[in-house]
Amino acid sequence: MSSSSSGGLWSGGGRAGSRSSSRSGRHGRKARTRTPWTEAGLEALTQQLLFLGLLLSVWLGAGEPRWAFWLINLVGLLLLLVQGIRWLDRRGAGVSALDEDLPVEGSWVGPSVAILIGFLLVWCLAGALNSAGRVDLEHNRWIASEGFIAWLPHSYDGPSTWGAFFTGLAAVGFFWGARNWLVSEVSKDRRMAEESGRHSRKRRRSKNLPRAMHRLLWMLALSGVLLVVVAVLQRVSGTPNLLWVIPDPLERSPEAHFGPFPYRNHAAQYLSLAWPLVIGLWLFGGRSRRSYLDSAARVGGSPRILLVACALAMLGGAVGTMSRGGWILAVVLSIVVCCVAGAKWLPRNPQWTAAGLGLLAVLFAGVLFVLWPWIEWR
Repeated sequence: MSSSSSGGLWSGGGRAGSRSSSRSGRHGRKARTRTPWTEAGLEALTQQLLFLGLLLSVWLGAGEPRWAFWLINLVGLLLLLVQGIRWLDRRGAGVSALDEDLPVEGSWVGPSVAILIGFLLVWCLAGALNSAGRVDLEHNRWIASEGFIAWLPHSYDGPSTWGAFFTGLAAVGFFWGARNWLVSEVSKDRRMAEESGRHSRKRRRSKNLPRAMHRLLWMLALSGVLLVVVAVLQRVSGTPNLLWVIPDPLERSPEAHFGPFPYRNHAAQYLSLAWPLVIGLWLFGGRSRRSYLDSAARVGGSPRILLVACALAMLGGAVGTMSRGGWILAVVLSIVVCCVAGAKWLPRNPQWTAAGLGLLAVLFAGVLFVLWPWIEWR
């Protein structure tokens, strides 16, 4: 990875570059410009940890077991450690630890966010260290601690405050890692577009989604389909546990569960957030015209058609949760997605667009007719 990619917490690379050039000019020697030796490996590790944390938050964190929260926090802390090593390695390589690809006008945003988050974490740490007591849920009582300083930030439940502190650190790791990963991937795509634009007479900014978003949304699509399949099998089996092994802390009925989610409304909300993103990847994540002409011009020549099947499966899962809020969201989002797709394709091919929208309307009416007894029951 070249030295212009992201590796820091905040922006301001233009000013950092001018400072480094002025320093090299004063001392009469060339600044070090080697590529950080850990950059490629740490960037790949950042992506893997981000995807792992996202999957764990859905498949394990949704059931709310305490050990799952600590496992997700561990992934976030590892991300924080990786980003710290990445930042130190870039500084040791003579590369600006700031983001050189971002505009200088917004350079105040990163430091401001870092200062605010640091203040909140320090406040939480002070409250955990200066605990006024702890809560004993087993005996339903509060146990006071002696020697705490009343005028300093303090907590009335020390163990819970320590948990909140480590959760905050993990959240910083997820935020920092996701930001650095996305900025690095976008920077690489931009450089590749500039390299390819040098060989063409007319340069045009790409309107496609970054490759990083492709990988992220493909992962969400496949995970969502697997979630729906597991939820259907779980309901058919009639098990009272989540994923057959995790007990429900509130002991709800099996009909209220949906896969790893102990409450069906939560599953409907997640699927309703995920399937429009997958459709968006299918609509706007296309290739360039040249690569399209070079590929096989036939139905099924690209795996992107699977995104439609994944989105429909997740939409069916949102409806199958038997959540009334999920049904309303499914109707509203379906109308919005159809309008967006129609606006994109209607000027290019009005006949096929009208036929496709009509077919979707017929399918939706058929599904509504089949599910109407359950809708009346709910």
